[in-house]
Amino acid sequence: MKTIELSSWEEFQDELKKLQDLLEKKRSKDGHHVSKPLFRGQSDQRWLLESTLERFGIHDFPFHNYYQAMWRSKAQIETLTGKRWAIESMSEIEQFFESHETLMVPPYPGYDFMVYLRHHGFPSPLVDWSSSPFIASFFAFNSAKEKEENGRVAIFAFCEFFGSGKFGMRGSPEIQSLGPFVTSHPRHFRQQSAYTLCIAKSKEWHYTSHESAFMRNDLDQDLLWKFTIPTSERRKALEYLDLHNLNAYSLFDSEESLMSTMAIRELYLHLPSA
Repeated sequence: MKTIELSSWEEFQDELKKLQDLLEKKRSKDGHHVSKPLFRGQSDQRWLLESTLERFGIHDFPFHNYYQAMWRSKAQIETLTGKRWAIESMSEIEQFFESHETLMVPPYPGYDFMVYLRHHGFPSPLVDWSSSPFIASFFAFNSAKEKEENGRVAIFAFCEFFGSGKFGMRGSPEIQSLGPFVTSHPRHFRQQSAYTLCIAKSKEWHYTSHESAFMRNDLDQDLLWKFTIPTSERRKALEYLDLHNLNAYSLFDSEESLMSTMAIRELYLHLPSA
């Protein structure tokens, strides 16, 4: 991971241009395969790049156990929401393991249901990203503590393929992007979402930490940049984003997010800075 400390919102926009130029140069050279970058914003640069499952306190969790939790929850969720998901049964999952050497064979088992659960607060091994650096910036700055001394937000940029295919030692952590093409909540598309998993295999497949994979510092796969920006730039950033219709309401489309957007506009952006 490459960490780049910036002093202003404008510097971040300059760095985005440099990043796009770097990827395009690599892409145009000998037809190298270079992924489009994904972005993620966090309101405190000290936070690790973690899934909500890890934040829930569960680490290195077996795939089979997580899938079983999904399966056990499914009937009650369907009954109370009126929604339906066609996911593999536990016996079909056992057959899947017998016929595949890797979990990363599309379609990923239960992906639609996993994304639904992730968007509605069920702890998930999925880490969510956006194809838009500005949507990621909104999530970084919206709840940032502007007055915190030396406070900084973090905006991550992830490039899965940087000139070649994926490779790694057997049993080592492997990051896999699952992409945006999934039936999900409308906010998935408003936020231009995509998701990654990090998996490894010892005796069995298990979900593990993205940080463990990024620690390898590979040169042509799983590249990660971390841009940090002072929280004192919050007003400037949110004003720019709202001007381009990137706010809580445009990204969530709920009454609560409408109230949040009105509060930011009328009680923050339109008042003189303290």
